[in-house]
Amino acid sequence: MMRKLVLAALLVLTGSGAQAVTISLSALEPAIGTPVPVVLEPGDYSITVTGGAWNAWGVATCPLEPCLHSDGYPGYITHYAFSSVAIENVEVNGASLGLGPEYEVLDFIWSSPGSAVANAPTATFSVSTTAVVDFYILDWNPNDNTGGPLLLAVSPVPEPTTALLLGLGLVGLAVRRPS
Repeated sequence: MMRKLVLAALLVLTGSGAQAVTISLSALEPAIGTPVPVVLEPGDYSITVTGGAWNAWGVATCPLEPCLHSDGYPGYITHYAFSSVAIENVEVNGASLGLGPEYEVLDFIWSSPGSAVANAPTATFSVSTTAVVDFYILDWNPNDNTGGPLLLAVSPVPEPTTALLLGLGLVGLAVRRPS
């Protein structure tokens, strides 16, 4: 009995019920700026890049990683945006992005897709009500783009307090045995 309750507690602590959504964003025409809508329930979410950095210049000349956009060196990026009036508390690598409704996630330039994906920033945000959130590539000249598609994983972040209290309660039940 105790083993079953501890196993149930571990399952509750490790699984929130909501699944991650994988979004594929093309940097090639006609998908530039075309949103991929995702319906999200209220909660906290994280966005991680899982693959497919793209090149907005068609060439990579970044001599020493990372390169800054303002330096004029082309290469691979994980540049994307997301938008909804229901989004709150947006951060990228812990820094606030301020008020939306559109949020742009822009990283350094990298010499290879692998470097761009490995070093891609993580974004987090909250949704207070069920809402459609649009994800898309921001670019102004898609004719020279290569690479991609950019793959994003949008995952619910479990609320730590609720999970902890539920887990402690289940462990307490498992430990308490009738005498």
